[in-house]
Amino acid sequence: MKILFADLRHTTAGRHSNFVPLALGFLASYAQKELGEDAFQFTIETDPDHALRHINQTKPDVVALSNYCWNTEANKVIWDYAKKQNPNTTCVGGGPEFPKEELDRTAYLANLPYLDFYIPMEGEVPFTALLRRLLEGRGVKDLTMNPPVGVMAFNAVENRLAWEMPVSRIQDLEVIPSPYLNGMFDRYLDGSFFPFMETARGCPYHCTYCAAGEEWYRKIASFSVQRICAELDYIAERMTNFPASTLAFADSNFGMLKRDEEIAEHIGEIRKKWNWPHNFDIATGKSQLERIISVSQKMDSKLFISLSVQSTNPDTLVAVKRKNLDDGKLREIYQKLIKLGINSYSDLIYPMPLETKKSFFNGIEKMIQVKINKFIPYTAMILKGTSLASRESRKKYGLVTKFRILPRQFGEYQGEKCFEIEEICVATNTMSFPDYLECRGFSFVVTLYSNGFFEPLMRHLDELEINRFDFFKDVWTKICRVDTPVSNVYSEFIHDAEAELFESREAIYAHYLEPSHYNNLKEFREGDNLIRAAFAKVMMNCCSGAIELGYEVIRSLLSQDADMTIKESLEDAEKWMIATRNLSPVIRQSPGALETSLLSLRFNIDQWFTLNAKEGPLVSFNEQVCYSLSLESEHVSNLIDGAKRLFGEKEELWIPRLLERTDLKNYWRKCDLKEGLPRNGGG
Repeated sequence: MKILFADLRHTTAGRHSNFVPLALGFLASYAQKELGEDAFQFTIETDPDHALRHINQTKPDVVALSNYCWNTEANKVIWDYAKKQNPNTTCVGGGPEFPKEELDRTAYLANLPYLDFYIPMEGEVPFTALLRRLLEGRGVKDLTMNPPVGVMAFNAVENRLAWEMPVSRIQDLEVIPSPYLNGMFDRYLDGSFFPFMETARGCPYHCTYCAAGEEWYRKIASFSVQRICAELDYIAERMTNFPASTLAFADSNFGMLKRDEEIAEHIGEIRKKWNWPHNFDIATGKSQLERIISVSQKMDSKLFISLSVQSTNPDTLVAVKRKNLDDGKLREIYQKLIKLGINSYSDLIYPMPLETKKSFFNGIEKMIQVKINKFIPYTAMILKGTSLASRESRKKYGLVTKFRILPRQFGEYQGEKCFEIEEICVATNTMSFPDYLECRGFSFVVTLYSNGFFEPLMRHLDELEINRFDFFKDVWTKICRVDTPVSNVYSEFIHDAEAELFESREAIYAHYLEPSHYNNLKEFREGDNLIRAAFAKVMMNCCSGAIELGYEVIRSLLSQDADMTIKESLEDAEKWMIATRNLSPVIRQSPGALETSLLSLRFNIDQWFTLNAKEGPLVSFNEQVCYSLSLESEHVSNLIDGAKRLFGEKEELWIPRLLERTDLKNYWRKCDLKEGLPRNGGG
């Protein structure tokens, strides 16, 4: 028997996910152990074109695809093509992108005649049971009428869903052989993929908007610490040439369990030995915070800690079955993280049930008050398989939903275009659509000025004891009501936030199948992440204006009796930021942009910014200085040339991608003190 496994990722506009296809490795490893290594031959693919080529060349007996929101449409193309090449091919799907309610499940499978079976939950045991029956000679028609436990099928003869209650979860995960230790994933450890690991399965929380919040996933099962450490050693030895690569964990709440400290300590040892990994993609829990902090420290504080607040509205939290830490505890935790130098972030999702515009704004204010390092706003996505997606929830909370293309998730295969689509909530019985747009617009402004690019400005706010939320709100108000340099970008953002929404999936296909719109997709003029695209526009078209607007608002929020020295320091800081951080002329390589220039100031701002904030406010760095501003032209040229080769010569193609993929510090001018000037004056 020949099996094609695939966890597909579109590559038309850059690969969405670089994670090793871990779930498929588990499936293949477990099936091999239970059925014997000689029972079947298999290939694991991630590229749709490679999967199609494999089908054409080998005519596999089974095509098993992981079904996620970023590849469900691509999967349909692959399953359909496999059946056309060989009608006897058994097509199997599995994963969270599958309805929860039986009527919807029946309709889903009935509308996909090329899909024979679906495994909606943990897959190792039911998939192996299905393979065993196929190997025994049981036919697909027979099995669709009476599938193995945990496998779902549409019985076309009786026009009904055929399946038994899901198989029990695996309690001892050690029965699943490691796809790393058996060499199955060696081909992915070449720097082009992020090693992806799982230490435990399950989530103790009940959140209605998350598939992991369903009752079936409640109990936690774990792989042994010894196995995890052995996998880490195996991976690290092969990733030593790719130190910048990310290590990712599939766990819903890493750091909650006592044993996670052992794993973290081992990761710290690996970092010292192999200089890998430098980056982590790990979801941390919100309970056992002391332990999570300990885990971060053992990993050399490289782990971003998230408390995943998602809403601060008590009514909303009850509605979505979520319990958060109280405000006082949040503040205490984040202050501790700041003292320890541990980075943190949190998110808010809107519009959730019973959330209002006022409560959402209050949530942002609370997040700002506790001084998280980073705030991330998300539009509420209605995921298949969640309680929030049920008919009951939609009716109870008045959920109004629209559809939009997932950023850059599209492709053309065998002459057929496909587009990955998400259903999002844009209004509820407590938040109107205009309110949603205002929340979206304010979130953009907060995200823009919270970016590390504006860190000096944020330092000023803290030093002058100006409330960050007041700053963001005043900036937002000015952008909306006054003709500021950022106003045009903001207006385009709001327009695009409406234009990206469609009434149905069919409407999206009708729109993007038109050649002009499809070309816009390929050139990132449509279907992109709007906040990311708007940030790039600000950086390229009105960077200096955004800086000037920020300092204008700071000055308006200063106390009336503010010392003149403070006002002078703000003037100098504004000049310094514009001189060192104006990206547009650098990236466009305007004449003279990369030449060394001079900047005379009354305050040693570069020293102030370089030093820790504890060293004192900017006014204490009162000394006349002259900076020599320089930037290595060859370095910048190489970055730009590389971006053009990857994304094309048009500015709207390569500039946003360049800003997205490289540290903005790569384009900041270096400050050197010019000697021979007085160093003791105020000016």
